[in-house]
Amino acid sequence: MWRVLLCALVLAGCGRFGFGSAGDDVVDDDASVVTTDGAVADGLVDAAPLTADAKPCTGTAHLLTDNFDDNMFNAVVWGNSYEDATSRHVEANGRLEIRMAAGSTDDWAGYVSTMTYQLAGDRAFVEVPVVNAQRGNAVFLLWTSLAKTDGPSVEFERGRLLLRRRINDSILDRANIAYDATNHRWWQIRELAGTMYWETSPDGVTWTVRHSEPTPSATTAIVVLAAGSGNGDPADLVVFDNFNGGGAPPACP
Repeated sequence: MWRVLLCALVLAGCGRFGFGSAGDDVVDDDASVVTTDGAVADGLVDAAPLTADAKPCTGTAHLLTDNFDDNMFNAVVWGNSYEDATSRHVEANGRLEIRMAAGSTDDWAGYVSTMTYQLAGDRAFVEVPVVNAQRGNAVFLLWTSLAKTDGPSVEFERGRLLLRRRINDSILDRANIAYDATNHRWWQIRELAGTMYWETSPDGVTWTVRHSEPTPSATTAIVVLAAGSGNGDPADLVVFDNFNGGGAPPACP
């Protein structure tokens, strides 16, 4: 049902969002840390240093910002929000809270951006301070195809953090690591000079590269923040906050 609602609210034609098993899992527990000054810690595996030529952002993804502090739904930014039969989202306590229905089956709620944004030479990131989802899922996804069949994502599922990419409606796990509430508090997807990065941070300042790969041909993105479950627990709650910092558009790292 959530797929039908999402497609109706966004655009005709919808690919599988998907939170079940994907292809072969890639465990990437030893990702390297990229510091705020552009230096790279020992053990760099899959990313080049962040350099000054990444500033300022050359795309538009950083222009979508929301700190949710007004506790009011912003239809200008998130005009395609949706809820399934029993899962609900609400802006409260200065954040976006999504609570999943107990015992639900394929039931979801979330925000979808009204506009599309250019990710090339840019970044999008969000704080995820609460992921109390015993059997639920939290998703930060950028649809890069109008048919909703392609795009990178950072997701929580059953105690794991999944760095994923959808290609032609197939879900591919690029990295699969044990979820750490402190070190994985912030999730980011960015693009620089032909490479796309999936990253996490404890503070929204210092980022760890979890996976990188050549940038796909399509980089115009629709932003999705969502949570749901195929079999929800009564306590399942996911909280998003400070999208792209929540204030003035940030510089690209």
